[in-house]
Order: sequence, then structure tokens, then C-alpha cells
Amino acid sequence: KSCQVQTPAVNRIVQKLEQLKTKYKDGRYWNHVGYYVSKGQAVEGFVTKNPCSHKRRFNVGGKTLKNMGSKCNYSAYKLNNSNMLGYQCDGYATMLSDKIFGKTGFKSHKSYAKAKVGDCVRFRGHTALIIEKHEKYVVVTECNVGGTCVISWGRKISKKKLNNALYYTKY
Repeated sequence: KSCQVQTPAVNRIVQKLEQLKTKYKDGRYWNHVGYYVSKGQAVEGFVTKNPCSHKRRFNVGGKTLKNMGSKCNYSAYKLNNSNMLGYQCDGYATMLSDKIFGKTGFKSHKSYAKAKVGDCVRFRGHTALIIEKHEKYVVVTECNVGGTCVISWGRKISKKKLNNALYYTKY
């Protein structure tokens, strides 16, 4: 039983998610393996059939990122007026939210009760996008569960596992 009211606005979000699901397919990879990407080129649109390797360090803007492949996708966003650069799971979730709501900034909160379809949830070092909200669990789309930037749709995460989670919202 869904606990989010199905308003016309929520129905539009669900329709956009269905459209995104056709491009960002379950089992594919959110990376740019096999593509040449020039410096500064946007990579969030790349989806491949090939996993990337996270067994090395990668230098981005003078910062060394551990367990990061040079072919991982990323996406820039604003959270509470701070500029952020999300890689792998965080970049995937925030990029999808941008495609749903537009490139406006996120506000954050820590309330499961206030979480909605289309919100990102950050928990236990992982970020996902809520595609269904229920009384005792959410259903999400995510990438990089398992460390290869694989895209997944439909995993249930219990409210209990989301204790102390941070929610990013554009509502």
C-alpha cells in the first residue's frame, strides 16, 4: 500500500520515471566505458553494457578519489546552496532528479515521513532515488550496488534501514 497520495503532480513524476527507465535500463551500467570523453564533457547521459573497474585511484580536479574508475559518470548539483559533484550512486540519483524536476537545488531533511517519490535518499554511504513510498519501506532506482556502476530498478529498502538517512528533495 503506497502512502504517498497520487496527485496529478505525483503522476507526472511517475510518468517521467517510466520514461527514464527506458534509457537507464536495469542491468546496464551508468558509465562511459568504451567512449572517448574530452575534458569537461558532460557524462551523465552515457549508459553502456560494460562494467567499469574501481580498483584504482582517479584524479579529478586535483583530488584523488579512491576506488574510483576513470570511466565512472558524475553529475553536478546544489545541496543546501553548496556545489556538489556526485559520482556513481550519488551522481546517478541526483541526475535523475534533475531530469524529473529540472536543475534546481536540493534541500535536505532527515524525516522518513516527509520523504516523497522523486527524492534522493543517502544512507550508509549510498544514495538512491525513491520511485515508490510505502508506510514501512521505499522502492528505489540506484546504481553502483556491487561496485560496477550497474543500474538497478525496484529494490525495496525498509524504513528501519533508513534510520538516520538524509533525504534530498526538490519539492
